[in-house]
Amino acid sequence: MKISHFEITNKGTNIKLNKWEKDKFKICLKYIKNGMSILDIGCSTCSFFDFLRENKINANMIGFDIDKKALEIAKTKDYNVYDSLEKIKGYFDIITMWEVIEHLQLEEFLDYLDYVKRHLKIDGKLIISTPNILNPFYPFWAEPTHIRPYSLKSLSRVLESQGFRIVYRKETHPLKHPIKILFCLLTSQSFYSKLIVVAELQK
Repeated sequence: MKISHFEITNKGTNIKLNKWEKDKFKICLKYIKNGMSILDIGCSTCSFFDFLRENKINANMIGFDIDKKALEIAKTKDYNVYDSLEKIKGYFDIITMWEVIEHLQLEEFLDYLDYVKRHLKIDGKLIISTPNILNPFYPFWAEPTHIRPYSLKSLSRVLESQGFRIVYRKETHPLKHPIKILFCLLTSQSFYSKLIVVAELQK
């Protein structure tokens, strides 16, 4: 299994959280408590963990990515990160995949879901974010590492087919330009550019 798009999507080492990242991460705060174990699949430089630290979350945070340059940056911030999921043992309260699945073939995504099912605690949560293909103004195919797009419905169906129950799903990050919003309304398309889905294992 491979996850790495750091070289294309990031420049330099002083990477700071932007507003859309913070807005995305805020959604998960109601699911995360101090003392939890958290695995971020496709962690890159661990910007999600930076956000948790900013919000005074004290948790056992572990990251996975195959990009060694990104992981070296993460290590300078004292995060526990690995370049192989086989090295990561145990069970997690929260497993996240922020802007990852659009870079994977469906078969690869299903492989990751198999890993999640083996390592997610019974009451644990899987949190996934990805671009919304139903937004006509999001330049999905302009990113050369994008492989497979999702709508809220298609992502939910994939997760449900693999034994997950959706506990929260939402289109997020709306457009702000009034003409673009009007176009989306008139053409029955979404004016939200991102998706967030929270799921747990069916009992």
